[in-house]
Amino acid sequence: MDTILQQWKISSDDIQLIELIESKSNSMVYRGLVRGQEALIKRIDIERVDDSLILQMINEAYILSTLRNPNIVLFMGLCLTHQHLQIITEYMPKGSFKQLIKQQQQQQATSGGTGTNPLEAKLVLKIANDVVLAMNWLHHQPEPIIHLNLKPNNILLGNSFSAKLADFRLCRLKTSENTVGQAGSGVAYMAPEVLLNKPFDERCDVYSFGITLWEMLAGRDPYSDNHFTSYPQLIDAITDKNIRPPLLTWFPPRLCELLNNCWSANPADRPSFQSIIEHRLIDRIIVDLLVPVDLVAREFWVNNFLGRTSVNWELFIHRFAVYFGIDLNVYALTTRIITSDPGCYAVSYVGKAKEINNCKVHYRHPDGYQFPGGSNYYPTFEKILQSHPKGVFKIPILESKFNLIENILLQTEGPTIYTQLAPNRKV
Repeated sequence: MDTILQQWKISSDDIQLIELIESKSNSMVYRGLVRGQEALIKRIDIERVDDSLILQMINEAYILSTLRNPNIVLFMGLCLTHQHLQIITEYMPKGSFKQLIKQQQQQQATSGGTGTNPLEAKLVLKIANDVVLAMNWLHHQPEPIIHLNLKPNNILLGNSFSAKLADFRLCRLKTSENTVGQAGSGVAYMAPEVLLNKPFDERCDVYSFGITLWEMLAGRDPYSDNHFTSYPQLIDAITDKNIRPPLLTWFPPRLCELLNNCWSANPADRPSFQSIIEHRLIDRIIVDLLVPVDLVAREFWVNNFLGRTSVNWELFIHRFAVYFGIDLNVYALTTRIITSDPGCYAVSYVGKAKEINNCKVHYRHPDGYQFPGGSNYYPTFEKILQSHPKGVFKIPILESKFNLIENILLQTEGPTIYTQLAPNRKV
């Protein structure tokens, strides 16, 4: 280890401290310059700390020196003098996710809002996916690495909210003696087997991820509602009473299932990070949150754009037409489709007496499109429109009970066809 760390040694003359970011009883964290590069500098005073903390810092430097991954904080070197031990890593300008939660709480206190909404959750889940990738990288090293300290404080954010895992002081190799003493600040995130000083493996990190993910989404400490007054009381609640954070009402079923599996008291029930990646669970949960009601729209997005939250309009139109069987040689889609009431459309047309009529059309998967009360199903929206006498579709209805009008299909030859979507209620 000494030989490897010697290769990363940085002189104290190369370090310029600029700003104190965090001060603890046994360590200080600074933003600074190291050989002209902006960096994060973690410093301890050797004469004032226990040998155990010095060993943890050296262990962290060694582990980080062996890792290269875009979702793990970049190790730049270490500096050891008679007074200080300093670890230098890349600087992440948006700080930790814990700081982001505190900022959100302050904003909510000012505005009177509460909780996290699904739009914010989209960003949170993208950050969580970065954490999953980082943890999976650790667990698949030649000698798997157990992080043992996964929590929002140790998820650092870049300018574009890319996330990187940090703080490897408590890391263990899976082949080493895997028992650890209790660390007060991380009790809420520690798996029961770790809290009870029982043998553990990498699945304890999955437990920590479940608690961390809940806090990231809920925007508050995981056991803040329980009002525990001591660490022993909290440990007893986690290990003996199997108490976990409450599943919030806006959590979709797939997210609830993932959380329950991750923080299961039985390590065998917890999914591996590899399985979370292979089943694309985070991407699917994002779609569940952003498309909570319309199952047809959700299925369309999962089958065509899973892993993306936006696509250019030309690509969307092409995939939409193929998926729903619309012939773009006959109809040119001109505006975006917004479905607030799943599978329910209204077509405005001019009747025989030149009156304006509003005709409802339902889509029922997998049968197809149907007029309410009708007996026939049509495979495409185009077919149901063609079933009307040619020329009846001329102008859109000017006033109706529907509050959202969308010009979806524009026929290239012949009359113009207008449709409108229902509001947040059935029609």
